Amino acid sequence: MKKQNGFNLISLLLATAIAAILTTIAAPSMAKFQSSYSSASATALMHRHLANARTLAINNEQTITVCGVSNDGSCLRSGFKEIAMFYDVNNNATMDQDEVIYYVSQLEAANYLTLRASLRRRYIRFSKYGTAKQAGSFIYCDPDAERSAARVTVSMSGRSYQGRDTNGDGIVEGTNGRPIRC
Repeated sequence: MKKQNGFNLISLLLATAIAAILTTIAAPSMAKFQSSYSSASATALMHRHLANARTLAINNEQTITVCGVSNDGSCLRSGFKEIAMFYDVNNNATMDQDEVIYYVSQLEAANYLTLRASLRRRYIRFSKYGTAKQAGSFIYCDPDAERSAARVTVSMSGRSYQGRDTNGDGIVEGTNGRPIRC
């Protein structure tokens, strides 16, 4: 009689059960990792956009507007799918045809970004000196993963920085020191 190599039914069922248990254990961790990655990616992208807009303002010696834009090119506080940098000649917070548009970019995390700027503005503007005309924060907030909330803040000096978890509870705090809530 020849010896046959391979799996029998019991070893196959045992391997399948172990794989199912490991998948069940790993799935919540993977979802948490995915939401953390999305949050970090969105805030890093916003940080780069804000730094680029400030550099454009200094290099071109003109005021540059940064905002999330609607389909018609007007600035929005939330619900935007694109971010834009442009020279808003008439200061109407809309990309008009006669204005210089430096950059428009699609956002992957569009539904989760909101701009909270001082004076309830729908934009952040950088002067030709690199200072901001108003402070504000772009907040990333996924209602299904509130612990992944994040922010990128622009100070009046024009510098942007990413928010941090200062008290170690795993939630990034707003500029007021309290955790960001979705």
